[in-house]
Amino acid sequence: MKLKDLIKEEVTLSGNVKLYHYTDKDMGDTVILDPDIAIKNKSFWSNNDYKISNVPRVFYYTDPNKTERMVVTKNMYVGQVDGKKILNLTDSVHEYVNNPASLEAKNVEVFNMIKHCMNYNRLDIDAMLKMTKEKFIGVFYITGGLPIVNLFVPLTVKKHNV
Repeated sequence: MKLKDLIKEEVTLSGNVKLYHYTDKDMGDTVILDPDIAIKNKSFWSNNDYKISNVPRVFYYTDPNKTERMVVTKNMYVGQVDGKKILNLTDSVHEYVNNPASLEAKNVEVFNMIKHCMNYNRLDIDAMLKMTKEKFIGVFYITGGLPIVNLFVPLTVKKHNV
């Protein structure tokens, strides 16, 4: 699917969004995934992400069929969040680059956040995550065709058999 096919009119996600988290550890049937604990116990897979920004966050996929094979383990945990509380960064940056006036009209705060974090048409991810954390519970983006949410708040999740 091409990026242009994913573009929506919103700066947030809509409805309840199901989030999928994979781990090597069996954490029981129900567990709270807390970003402040996750950063202290970061996995090998998230090391590169934390080199870009040390903002505490837990990484989730929004589609269990679009994941990195190396991350998928036998322990998958599922939770739900209100999509209106998650910034759709992929769409917002795309709109900022292609039609900034439209983004500014939709959400001046998001427009100003991206404007502040853009440097020579390149987004400062660390600054963006820090600013996003102040206004949203999480951020959605697509990287390598994979839809991912970084959640800044604890989330209760349930174990799902893979």
